[in-house]
Amino acid sequence: KSIEICKKYNFESVLNQNRWMLSTIYVGCFEDHEKAFKIQTELIASFRKLKDSTQLAGALNVTAWGLIKNIRFKEARVYLDEAYKIGHKVNAKYFLQYICSNLAKTSMYEKRFNDAKKYIDEGVEIATELKNRDALTTYTSDLAYYYFATQNFRKAFETEFQESKIFGDARAKEVMNSMANFEIKYQTEKKEKMILEQQLQISTQRNWILGIIGASLI
Repeated sequence: KSIEICKKYNFESVLNQNRWMLSTIYVGCFEDHEKAFKIQTELIASFRKLKDSTQLAGALNVTAWGLIKNIRFKEARVYLDEAYKIGHKVNAKYFLQYICSNLAKTSMYEKRFNDAKKYIDEGVEIATELKNRDALTTYTSDLAYYYFATQNFRKAFETEFQESKIFGDARAKEVMNSMANFEIKYQTEKKEKMILEQQLQISTQRNWILGIIGASLI
């Protein structure tokens, strides 16, 4: 519905946000890669027209991600190579951390293990700089797959353990934040309830006083 409105009034920026989200839903939730790819193609064309290199790098990467999910690594490589070049040209580190992850996955599928390790190392460096714990968790998983593929099983096991720790720490932090939010909400509601009770008590007392004064006057 939002896309229809955006097209009608030429809201290209919001239209691209909708395209991005909708394509992600088609890939991640419905696995409808054909519809996702059609929308992603529109998204790429729009960013080329707008000459928005940063967003273009991200759009190329998200298109490649959909192709990877559909086991179309050869096609994904074309989009990723362009995204990687653009990302470095405009220093789009936010997108580069994810582009490197997809390039690592593609390289491992192609049995180009040295390239895979290079992209993993680069991605880890960027994700560490940006303090992106979720991306670091993904890279730890990628690294475990790399060690498994190169038959370094000891390292694969150690890396898997490290991934569990990172994910566990992230989850623990998320739970703690959630608990803190619930506590704040509970205390706020408690105070609001006390205020309402006090107001009701004052109102009741006032009514009694007015009633007694009225009765005395009568």
